Amino acid sequence: MDKPSEDKQSLLVKDNQSLLVEDKQSLSEAYLKSLTEMELIAYNIAKSHLGSLFTLEKSNHYLEWLSKNHG
Repeated sequence: MDKPSEDKQSLLVKDNQSLLVEDKQSLSEAYLKSLTEMELIAYNIAKSHLGSLFTLEKSNHYLEWLSKNHG
């Protein structure tokens, strides 16, 4: 009987992780849509120069925006 409850828990965890990913993506999209033309240019420059080292969710401007709009 432990098996079905374990499966149910793992499905819940998987669903919660999926929701977190979707929430993260929708917040990122909302942030990018809120940028001015100059901010978007700066974002693209940072992204192209830093490559895989760039993480939107860790950038100062994104974190400030997030705290103002969703915190």
